[in-house]
Amino acid sequence: MSFMIKANSDTLITIDIANQVSLDSTNKIITINPGSDLTVNKNYYVKI
Repeated sequence: MSFMIKANSDTLITIDIANQVSLDSTNKIITINPGSDLTVNKNYYVKI
């Protein structure tokens, strides 16, 4: 399983996987607008 985040270099990126993103066997693509806040569960790998 993998997913990619696209964001402006000035954007703070955090993703709360458990509460905000529903993951299944399909790869997820998340596009984040500048100024958006996201928190990443340490159990997941994130490509930026």
